[in-house]
Parts: sequence; C-alpha cells; structure tokens
Amino acid sequence: MPRPHDRAWLGLLVRYIVLIAALFFITFIAYTVVGAENRLLVLRLAVATFACVALVDIRRHHGQRAEETSPSQFERALHEEAPDVTVAPILRRLQEELKFSTASRRYFKNVLWPRLEELAKVAGVHGHVPEPMARAWPRRGLSLQTIANAIDRIGSVR
Repeated sequence: MPRPHDRAWLGLLVRYIVLIAALFFITFIAYTVVGAENRLLVLRLAVATFACVALVDIRRHHGQRAEETSPSQFERALHEEAPDVTVAPILRRLQEELKFSTASRRYFKNVLWPRLEELAKVAGVHGHVPEPMARAWPRRGLSLQTIANAIDRIGSVR
C-alpha cells in the first residue's frame, strides 16, 4: 500500500491532468471562435491560468511546510512577551514624592526634605545641610534639577 505522501502526489498529478484537459478544451473552443487578432490573447490567458493555479498550489504546499517547522529564534522573539518588571515600593514612593515636590513647595518642605535630612544623618553627613532655595513662582515646588543638586550636596558634605 502506498504511503500517504505518495498518494498526495498522485492526487496532485490527477488534478493537473484534469486542469490541462479542461484548459485545452476551453482554449480550443475560444481559439476557434475568436478572430485571428485575438488568438494570441486566448493562448496567453490559458497559460496564465495554468501558471496561477500552479503557483497557488506551490504556495499552499510551502506554506504548510513552513507552519509545520518550528519557528526560528527571530520569530520566537517577535512573539515573546516582555517579563513583568516589578519596581520596589520604596522607589515608586520616591518617584511620587519627587513628582509632588515639583508641584508643591509645601509638600517638599514637609515631606521630602525631612526624609532627605534623615537620610543625610544615616549616611553620616556632619553639619547642617542648607535647604534649597524656592522657585520664583509662589505655590510651586522645586525643579527636579534643584532637588538633584540638593541630593548631590547631601552626598558630598561628608
């Protein structure tokens, strides 16, 4: 008994023989009916029809083979999900404090600055660390650059 792969080629061969016979029959009728100036067009259409059917079959065959094979590293990387990144709660809290400190001077003075002074004491900073100057706008917090400079001063006072 032939293997399934051999039978698939046999079925394909039979389909192509039937296609060629049908195309030959239709082309023969059209060739005899049309005028002499359009006979070449009829032959070209018949060949183009056969080529299209053959290309569709080839594409289907290779498409199935491509789906059966395992994806390459590149294809796996395209569909790979990024790992969940967890941010430490203390960093998230610090980010919120910096954000609120730029929006409100009072928040900086009452929340973030005491924490920075406590951090300076824990880090072993000797002496008093001066509080940064406020912006010219009332009710606005400090700029991120001013806060960064204050943190740098705390780190360099040692």
